[in-house]
Amino acid sequence: MPIVITEISPLRYSYCNVQYETLAEVEAAVLATKDNLDNKPTTWCVVKRILPVVVGHSYNVPADGLLDAEILSLDAEGIYKVSSDINGTVYENLTATQANEAIQTERTIWAQAYRVHEIDSGTYKRFSNEIEDHELFGLVQNIFDPSNDPIPVTNADMSKYI
Repeated sequence: MPIVITEISPLRYSYCNVQYETLAEVEAAVLATKDNLDNKPTTWCVVKRILPVVVGHSYNVPADGLLDAEILSLDAEGIYKVSSDINGTVYENLTATQANEAIQTERTIWAQAYRVHEIDSGTYKRFSNEIEDHELFGLVQNIFDPSNDPIPVTNADMSKYI
């Protein structure tokens, strides 16, 4: 049974692993991503303030992470834990300064992984197995095929994130 590849869409765009029909939609996504990278650290990490427990000189890590506004203004007296959303790295027992450094490191890793500075363009293709009577058998997948060179983002400076 041969694998049949059929192009099933006109040119589409992909940005941060999300597909869009028009470049205008991508440009809006770029601005939203820039806003997330500037103002919403919960996009790429979880930050928790470690609370001291008097008995036994141990620490308690709350189940819930801090909100974006809390992360953007860490208390200098606090001790923090930062966990990556993308690579599983965990930084523990950090001062506010160290936590901010870890947050920025994880932002860069996230931005590089999602390639926030470039856009892919291509088409969707259907991959399927066909039997002789033209009924589909087995696997059928629609896959985005980025067949062109990446397009640099031009409506926002994303270079500082990578």
